[in-house]
Amino acid sequence: MKSSSLILIFALLMLCLIHGNEVVAATTTKCRTQLCQFANVSLDTRYRNETG
Repeated sequence: MKSSSLILIFALLMLCLIHGNEVVAATTTKCRTQLCQFANVSLDTRYRNETG
């Protein structure tokens, strides 16, 4: 469960970083920004939970 959610988060980040231009062309910048922020918040929360 933990590893699958982590993989999903990293996949979202990779989509933001690698396919950013294509995503912006297909959708709005706002949607892409929200997706990246969600992934970043999830990673940050996970890091804090694991490090106490």
